[in-house]
Amino acid sequence: MKDTFIWHKKWTDALSDFDKDVRLEVREAVEDYAFTGNIQSLKSNSKMAFNFMRQDIDRDTDRYMSIVKRNQQNGANGGRPKKQEDKPKKPSGFFGNPDKPKKPHIDYDYDYDKNNNTPPTPPKGGDGFDFSFVEENFKDAFMEWIEYKKQRRESYVSQKSLKMCYNKLLKLSHSNSKNAKEIVEQSMANNWAGLFELQNKQNGKAGSPLHTGILIADLNKW
Repeated sequence: MKDTFIWHKKWTDALSDFDKDVRLEVREAVEDYAFTGNIQSLKSNSKMAFNFMRQDIDRDTDRYMSIVKRNQQNGANGGRPKKQEDKPKKPSGFFGNPDKPKKPHIDYDYDYDKNNNTPPTPPKGGDGFDFSFVEENFKDAFMEWIEYKKQRRESYVSQKSLKMCYNKLLKLSHSNSKNAKEIVEQSMANNWAGLFELQNKQNGKAGSPLHTGILIADLNKW
């Protein structure tokens, strides 16, 4: 049997309402039961208090015996099992674990007021770009040009360059959607890398990409 047991504070609180004789009788009954398992014959008040404490004694005893059994099994197996060391979650370095890799800074190349604390909105739409700036009557022509550039593997790499191309198309077409479509078709038909004024719009002279004042080396910018 055990040679120690737990005396709960709640027992003392519960016995405080009883006479001294009852408290003494219950204490002796609790000690006898805890150490030997014997149940004494008690008076009604003492028996009521003892039965309340007996439940805690049984629960504590069961817990104690389970620990004893576990220790006996560990002893038969050569001792307590070694605690497995947790593998480090992060590789160790000379100066401590490295910080988590920071997300790359993405500059969406927007034109916005630097005094405005609101950050630029990330691109949306096809290929990650926002085409909301394109007027409705120019969308067909401009999107056809974007698809053509994509097929040539000369896709635009920033929102700013995309807008510059669109503004150039507006300028060359004099903001005329019909002219814009013809300009796009002209470049596609001639396999040009850039946009140029219509040849039949240049004072009746046969035009070419060089007549626009843009060097061939600059074509990829558009």
